[in-house]
Amino acid sequence: MNPPALVGGRLDGTLLNSQGTISSNNIQAIRQVMENHHIVAIATGRTYFGVRSLLQSRLTLPVIASNGATIHSQEGSLIGETVLDRQTAKKIIDYLLEQHMYFEITTDKQLLIPSYGEQELKSELEQLKKKTPNMDENTLWQKALNQFAQAGISPLNDLKTLLDRPTPIYKILTFSYNSDLLLQAMTHFASDSSVRLTSSSSPVIEFISPKIDKGVGVLTLANQYHIHREDIIVIGDNLNDLSMFQIAHTKVVMMNAPSDLKKISTYITRSNDEDGVAFALRCQLGLVEKKSR
Repeated sequence: MNPPALVGGRLDGTLLNSQGTISSNNIQAIRQVMENHHIVAIATGRTYFGVRSLLQSRLTLPVIASNGATIHSQEGSLIGETVLDRQTAKKIIDYLLEQHMYFEITTDKQLLIPSYGEQELKSELEQLKKKTPNMDENTLWQKALNQFAQAGISPLNDLKTLLDRPTPIYKILTFSYNSDLLLQAMTHFASDSSVRLTSSSSPVIEFISPKIDKGVGVLTLANQYHIHREDIIVIGDNLNDLSMFQIAHTKVVMMNAPSDLKKISTYITRSNDEDGVAFALRCQLGLVEKKSR
């Protein structure tokens, strides 16, 4: 591919393996693509500061964070942001507090959670264990631990006071082991045009502005770097990547992705535990120059 390409890929289930780390092979392949003057960006539901903490100094990339709510250049400057409407955020926070659910509020510097959050998830898991005694409790609790381990996470006693500050709210996420509570929350906000609901995994619902998604973020970044739409490539593994797939010319899906996403893909690469990103960049997309021996 001669013109510069924009390669947008997500983190969890794509660039990250099942242990939540980025392999040296994936890092090397991305660096080689960048050396060939292509743009490689992260498109994720995670916060911008969370991505920077995860990548550390190994990779410096543009980041589409919080499902498109913030877009940062490779140098770290804010290209664009779309906040949740204040009244909408209040509706969501009030509802989740009334239901006593665990949730996270993404701001520009912190990931705020209710002070009761961890205990609530423990209680939900105990109730679930009574219904399904043979469940893998350790694996399920690890999902909660992954949430608590995020960069910038901070418990707050009175989350409603946040609404009195000028702090931007980019996204609200709720995580629950109670499928009935999640279904009720989805039903409650399903017809609310002031919010968009998305999900990256079964125990999660994410609330963002209806004006944005990952696809909008990728297009914004492509315009910033003067990349033509036919030179946009996306790599993903989940149905919340669909908006990216709809705008990209080339669509790469991980082997560990659901079948619905595979049906609309250009390429199916190896799984996230088999360095599928590196394989796609080198072998399927040809974005890494082959050095003559």
